[in-house]
Parts: sequence; structure tokens; C-alpha cells
Amino acid sequence: RVRWDAGLRYTFLTLSRYVLIFLGLWWGLSALHMNWSSIQWIVAAVSVGVGFGLQEIVSNFVSGLILLLERPIRVDDIVTVGDQTGVVKRITIRATAIQSGDNQTVIIPNKEFIARMVTNWTLGDTYVRLALSVGVAYGSNVDLVKRLLTEIVSSHPRVLTTPPPAIFLRAFGDHALQWEISCFVPRPQDRTTTAHD
Repeated sequence: RVRWDAGLRYTFLTLSRYVLIFLGLWWGLSALHMNWSSIQWIVAAVSVGVGFGLQEIVSNFVSGLILLLERPIRVDDIVTVGDQTGVVKRITIRATAIQSGDNQTVIIPNKEFIARMVTNWTLGDTYVRLALSVGVAYGSNVDLVKRLLTEIVSSHPRVLTTPPPAIFLRAFGDHALQWEISCFVPRPQDRTTTAHD
């Protein structure tokens, strides 16, 4: 009912659930007349043994809290972690689920989002750059090549006019002049179809 974006609603509900579980456990222990001083030695002894066994889980738990509070990634963002690219579908306290382009759900431990380099394609503006390489035969009129490539790219409906497309002669290849087209498309999903066109 509150006009929050999906990521903020999800974060609020997840953190609220953990707070309610903690308060329920605290109330349950109080109802059994177990105050902190009577159980602290048991908790200390158990925590040492469990700490070694749960080191990865604790690391993912803390990483999950960082993800939920800092929000470097949000639900429905398109991210790349290592060799995995997909849409973030769920962020839990231990792992994050992303849906790949093959419609597979990949579960990635939250520690990976903190310890590794992550590309978030949609955190800021959703438009992304598309770079294409075009080979043109030696002896071609370079002014004509630049004009035609500029017209073709500028007339495409998915290519943004701001920032404007740019055409550059990049290199003298073995068999052709190597030109580069640099333009921006509205969404990461538009890159492949625009490159094909």
C-alpha cells in the first residue's frame, strides 16, 4: 500500500521478518524465566563450536545484511557476477537468486556480491553503450563510409539521440579498414537486437 519501489518494499519486509523472529525468541525465553545471566555460559560454549562450522554462513549472513542496507543491487536489477549475468529475483539473508538469459535460476552466495567485482547494468540510468566493429574494404571513400554509418545508426528506432552516436576509424586491418560504431540504447536487453539490426 505504500508507494515504495519493489526493492525497498522487499528490504523492509525481509528485515521486519528477522526482527519479529528475534523478538519472538526473546519473549519465549523470558516466558520460560531464562534470563541472560543464566544462559550466557551455555551460549558462549556453543558459539565457539558453532562459529567454526558456520563461518561461511555467517559471512553470507553479514554480506546479506550489507546488500539489504546499502542496496548496491536490488530486485529486478540486471547484474553480472563473474561469468553469470541475469535479473535479480530474490535477495535472502544467505544468497541471491538471479534468473539468467536461459531462464535458469542461479543461486549465488551473498559473499560473492561483496568480495567480487559486480556489474549492475541498471543501478543508475538504464541506457547502455553498444560498440560495434565494421570492416570496410581498402580504397573506399572514408567520408562516404562515415556518413552512411552515421545515417544508418541515427535512423534506428532504439538508438538514443542523447548522447549522440559516434563513428570512428579505429585501425588499418590486414584486409579492411576497421571502423567502430559507438551508440547508446535504452536498456541492456536492447543491445543484442540492435547489434543484429
